[in-house]
Amino acid sequence: MKNTPLLLSDPKELSRRYKSESFISFGERNKKTQENEFGWKEATSLSKDEACLFFLNGDAASTPPSANGISKCLYEIFSEDKDSVVENGVGFHLYSSYYNFTETYDSYKARTIFSCQKKQANIKDCFVETREEALPKYAEDLYKIILKDRVSQEGKKLPVKEACRNVRKVTFLLYCHGTYAFLKMEEILENNLKELGYSTKERELIEKNLFAVSCASPVVPQGITKTSLVSIFSLADRFVEENNGSRLKQNLIQLNREKKYKNGLALNLLDISENEKLITINNMLKGESYPFGHHDLWPYIRREPLGRTSEAQDLSLFVRRVLRSAMMNSLAQNECYTPLPSLNKLYFQNEKHPLWTKEKKAESRFVIVMKKNGDELKQEMLAISPSPSDERIDLKHKFSEVAYAR
Repeated sequence: MKNTPLLLSDPKELSRRYKSESFISFGERNKKTQENEFGWKEATSLSKDEACLFFLNGDAASTPPSANGISKCLYEIFSEDKDSVVENGVGFHLYSSYYNFTETYDSYKARTIFSCQKKQANIKDCFVETREEALPKYAEDLYKIILKDRVSQEGKKLPVKEACRNVRKVTFLLYCHGTYAFLKMEEILENNLKELGYSTKERELIEKNLFAVSCASPVVPQGITKTSLVSIFSLADRFVEENNGSRLKQNLIQLNREKKYKNGLALNLLDISENEKLITINNMLKGESYPFGHHDLWPYIRREPLGRTSEAQDLSLFVRRVLRSAMMNSLAQNECYTPLPSLNKLYFQNEKHPLWTKEKKAESRFVIVMKKNGDELKQEMLAISPSPSDERIDLKHKFSEVAYAR
C-alpha cells in the first residue's frame, strides 16, 4: 500500500490547494550536478520500513532553498565532512521540510488557538474561524506520509510491537512552528489508533516510541503530549516570549527577567512527565545580538562556537549527541524492536564512536546536573506566589514527581 505523495506535480491541483488548503513539501540534500545546481531532491513518499531523520521546519521556510540550507547543518550532525557525506550517504535519509501556506493562513493564530485549546496560553478568548486553523491539511498530509502505514495495514491495526518498531524508525527534529505541526500530527495519530482498536495501554506505548527534539518552539503543551519529547528553549528568546508561548514558558521568562531565582545562568532540565523533558538556558549567544538572534536554530545544532555562550556550546553538543544516538536506535529497529534508551543514555552512550572522539568528551554527570538544577529551579518557582493581577500558571499541578531515569 503506497503512501499518498506530498509533492503535487499537477499545476492545476497545486493551484487549487494553494488557494484553499495549506500543504507541506519535503526532500533531501543531493549531489550537485549541472542539471541540479543546488543539490536538492524533492521526495514524494516514505516507505513504512524506512529509518530516517525528519526535520520539521519553522513557518518562515517556504521554498526548497530554505529547506536545503538546513539540510547542510543536519549532515554536519552526523558527519565530520558534510560535503562528502551528501555523495556517500550516512546510512539513512535526512529529510527537511518547507511549507506552502494559503494567503489567508495565519500560523501565529493557529499556534495560539492550539495553546488555548490545551489550556496552556494566557489568552482568555480564542475563536476558530476556519478549518485550516483547527486542523491544517499539512498535518494530515504529514500523518499519511510518515505514520499511517506504520501503525496499520489495509485499515487494520498491526501487532503492537510491530507498530512500535515502525514508529521508532523515525527520529524528529523540530524547530519553532515545526513543533506545532508535530503535535497536530500526534493528535491525528491518537485518534487513528483509537479507530483502529488499539487499547489505551497499547496507544501509550506506540506514542512513547515517537521521539522528537524540539528547539525554540513557542508552543509545547507541557504535560499533555504522549510522545517522547525533549523541548529546549532560551529564556532570552524574544520570539517565544512574544508569540503566546505556553504559560509555563512565559512564567520562566518573566522570572528570569525579574532575577527572582538563582539558576538563571545554569542549564535546567525539568521533568514535565515521564516522557517529556523541558530544558531551559539563560542565553544562547554572547553579548547583544539582534532582537531575535536567540531564536535561530543554528546555536542549537552547529559544531562551531559562532558566538555562543559556553553553556550553549555544551547544550549544542547535547542536542547533537542525543539526535545521533536516537538515530542509531532508529536504525537498530531494522533488526528487532529496541526500546528507546533514557535521555542520559542517549547523551552518553556510543562514546567510542569515531565522530564522538573528535568532539568534547561527554561529561558523565551533565544530564544529571541539569536535572539537579531543574529540581532546584522548580522549588524556587513554587516558593514564589504570583500576584493576583498576573496570569502565571500554577506550577503545582504541572510538574510530575516521576523518578528520573538514569
